[in-house]
Amino acid sequence: MVVRVRCKQYKIPTGVKVLPDHWNMKMQVAYVGNRLSLLENSNNLIENERLDR
Repeated sequence: MVVRVRCKQYKIPTGVKVLPDHWNMKMQVAYVGNRLSLLENSNNLIENERLDR
């Protein structure tokens, strides 16, 4: 995960990759839905759970 705070970039390892097309910029979560494969949905759910901690 890459975040910017006051124009400085920070990289935070999450252990899961989310494709840029699967990322909701407004809500800052990974998309989960029936248009994605089972594997992509599983990875995105894991990432969303890690972000909620």
